Amino acid sequence: MPEDARTKCLLTDAEIRTIREMRLCQPLNPNSEVHLRPLSELAGMQRVRLTLGRIAPGKESFAYHAHDADEEFLYILSGRGRAEIGDATVEVGPGDFMGFATPSVAHHLINPYAEDLVASAAGLRSARSRAPASGSSSALAASGRWTRSTSSR
Repeated sequence: MPEDARTKCLLTDAEIRTIREMRLCQPLNPNSEVHLRPLSELAGMQRVRLTLGRIAPGKESFAYHAHDADEEFLYILSGRGRAEIGDATVEVGPGDFMGFATPSVAHHLINPYAEDLVASAAGLRSARSRAPASGSSSALAASGRWTRSTSSR
């Protein structure tokens, strides 16, 4: 079968470095700033999302959040950070793996250090989450925009 011009089964390191990063900021966290390079989409994958994510020094991932229906994992490739997982805050670094089965414990990633924190992140494509502190839920659309709804408590 000929390879579709829009998708590839192999992305080399050199090719991945040329993929333009998409900057995302989660509206519930003013210090949220994540730079993402979508990988699975370029391979034509439709059910699973694999992304290379970078959190700059002094920035955070999204809001402290949990998933009710989607499993997610993070694998730290370089840099160091602090992960809030449930009631604990732990140091994370290269080679560390965080897996969140559903329903997941709330989690959040912070980079208080001087170097970029880089991780691969994967999960189901819907990427729907809830923020326990605010009582709202949000979903990340393919356009990179957040949709948000507030539930009554």
